[in-house]
This record gives sequence, C-alpha cells and structure tokens, in this order.
Amino acid sequence: MGSSGINAEYMGHVMVLWFGALLAQLQTLRNHSGWHLPFLGSPQGHDFHHSHGTDNFGFFTTLDTVFGTNKEFGSSWESEIDQNYSTPDYPVDKLLARRGQP
Repeated sequence: MGSSGINAEYMGHVMVLWFGALLAQLQTLRNHSGWHLPFLGSPQGHDFHHSHGTDNFGFFTTLDTVFGTNKEFGSSWESEIDQNYSTPDYPVDKLLARRGQP
C-alpha cells in the first residue's frame, strides 16, 4: 500500500477496466448509429445481426471468425457492401454497391 492508501497495481486494473468500458461504449454507439465513419469501420455486420439475429455476436469480428458465428453474414449480399464509405453520399453508394440484390 502506498502512502495514499491505494495500491498502484489496483489502480492499473481499474484504469484497464475503465478503458475497456469506454471502448465498449464507443463500439455500441458506432454499431447502433448506422453511420459509416471512416475511422471506426462499418456497422453493416451489426445491422445484419439485428435483422437476422443469427450472426455477429462478438464485440470485435475476431471472435466471430474464431467461433464461426459470422458464416451466414459472410455469404450474404450485406457482406458485399460491408466497407467504409468515405463520402457523405454513402447511403447512395451503398445502394449502388448492392447491384440489384434483394
């Protein structure tokens, strides 16, 4: 214990917890906003999760790849348009990328 009564190792764990919670909140905001922000990635996989309820359960797509919970999304037309759109016209770009898919 330090002179302040709080162990420095304990404070390190608390900071990691707070940082993880901050990342989770930012990821939730991105996923539910529907916006394709160039520096945060595409929320298309999460939109698929809400519309089908079968795939994309992980916080990051890495866990979905490891456990195979993104296979249906990977074979869907939604995965073909899963990219970052860098212009304000991204809804139009997204529609054009669908190329007549349902």
